[in-house]
Amino acid sequence: MKRITYLITGGAGNTGSALASRLAQAKYNNIIVVDNHSTDKTVELAKKFNVKIIQKDTNKGLADSIFLGLSEFLKTTSNIVVITESDGTISGND
Repeated sequence: MKRITYLITGGAGNTGSALASRLAQAKYNNIIVVDNHSTDKTVELAKKFNVKIIQKDTNKGLADSIFLGLSEFLKTTSNIVVITESDGTISGND
């Protein structure tokens, strides 16, 4: 049986509306939001949904956020993980 975790990494910037849209549409067993010390309302918006939130004290980049999220994913019963950034983009500069 497929059990899917949706891992969303949140970078600094204005990603709130994109994040809210993704969370509202998500049909997954688990949702994990990793806030990369963002300056937008990532955490505030994520708290409105039934999700696991990991808040970082400093911005250590995308790779660190994915690592933390995958570590949390391994604690779930899911066997599939979907990874995206909260604004829906992944750039080479991340």
